[in-house]
Amino acid sequence: MVEQRLTNRRKLLVVLAVLVLLGIAAKSCKLSFTDRHDPGHMAATGPATWEIDGKPYSIGSTYFQVLDPGAREQLQFTIDYLISDPAILDGIDEERAARIAMPVMRYAWQHRLFERTSVSLMLQGKELKPSLIGVAITYRQGDSSRGYRVHRSIEEIAKQN
Repeated sequence: MVEQRLTNRRKLLVVLAVLVLLGIAAKSCKLSFTDRHDPGHMAATGPATWEIDGKPYSIGSTYFQVLDPGAREQLQFTIDYLISDPAILDGIDEERAARIAMPVMRYAWQHRLFERTSVSLMLQGKELKPSLIGVAITYRQGDSSRGYRVHRSIEEIAKQN
């Protein structure tokens, strides 16, 4: 059991080191991808259905991402929100995406889901705690996906509750 925890910790450190070295950064942007698993996902959970205000929300997974490696690193708790109507993405922009994503951001904030982990960046000797909640609003059809990513600071989400 202890050996398994050490192995998992080593895997996490390797992933973090690769992220820092490659300089992978996520920003609000339109998505077009065929691979459902973007690089840089850590501590991913599986699919779930969240009930928010009596409405079911299909969640593909939740995971953590390090944003802006090498600069001012931030840890983002990310939610893959799966939508069933691709028309939701037509003409989407930052403001509309934030309105669509806010119920799942608030749910994650209210249930403190972002607190399930923190990351120690051994290269810089500091612990990184989540400061952002991001949502990938995603429509999937077969092996292809398209969507829009948006994030807000945990402080900003807290003010709306």
